[in-house]
Amino acid sequence: LLTGLATLAACAPPHDEGEPVARSQPLHAAESPERPAETLAGQLSLELPGTTLVTPEWSPDGRLLLTRGYHGIGLFAWDLETGKVRYEDPDHVGAFAFLSSFEVCTNEGSTHESRVHLGSGEAIRTRCSQQAELDPDYGQLLRIGDEDVFFFHPLFGNVTREDSAGVGHVIATNASHAVVSPGEAHVAVTQGPIGESELFLATRDGASTPVGAGAFPVWIDAHRLLFAEVQFDPEVEGGEAYSSDLFLYDLGSAKRTRLTATEDIAEVEPAVSPDGRRVAYADWRSGRVFVTELEEAGR
Repeated sequence: LLTGLATLAACAPPHDEGEPVARSQPLHAAESPERPAETLAGQLSLELPGTTLVTPEWSPDGRLLLTRGYHGIGLFAWDLETGKVRYEDPDHVGAFAFLSSFEVCTNEGSTHESRVHLGSGEAIRTRCSQQAELDPDYGQLLRIGDEDVFFFHPLFGNVTREDSAGVGHVIATNASHAVVSPGEAHVAVTQGPIGESELFLATRDGASTPVGAGAFPVWIDAHRLLFAEVQFDPEVEGGEAYSSDLFLYDLGSAKRTRLTATEDIAEVEPAVSPDGRRVAYADWRSGRVFVTELEEAGR
């Protein structure tokens, strides 16, 4: 999935030379006869000259944002107060996960793991994948719950739940992406290539509810799901992302709400901050990452 993502991101125009910049820009919400349940406020733009940024991920305290580079190569930690890069490893390839707000475990396979401090840049070669809930050999470890462990197996497309007795239960098949909800009542699952991806909600016992077209799902809380709807231009070789917007799905009302309608930004890979108040997402057109506020109506 990451390889395909980065390949499409290669269509992004080159950056101007200069220092990394952070600037505010308006983000236009879609016109609707009803006010959306959420709206996106003014945003911060993160940009690194010569680098396409993808796959944002929040630190536990919400102060830092990790991003990858083109083809998944590179790891960059951004200080959101200054909009500047705090740590960078342009050659990093492999998985990573936060150990604390300022430390990550990087993993290029079970024999190559390092504990990296994002402030000092110090990297210590040590086994840390179990603590960081990384499992490169068995599959993608989605969540360790109070009683169950959830796995996603990208090679086979299976999402499984292992109960306290060690018995495995298949929740979904033919999946391209999966994410477990807070409280572990549902798993958001996508099937198909990104431009044709369909989104489903699966329960712990494997029952599923279709949501419609959607990719890159992420939970805001146990009842609200944020995702992107991506369309590719069939006339462009390789399938350049020419249209992508963010949507909200409310489990209680089963309603989809469009949050963005932008012609010049292809919003993909949303990531919700730990407090649920901000959203970071990549723009496949420009190679930038944006950070916006997610405001509830009437707040």
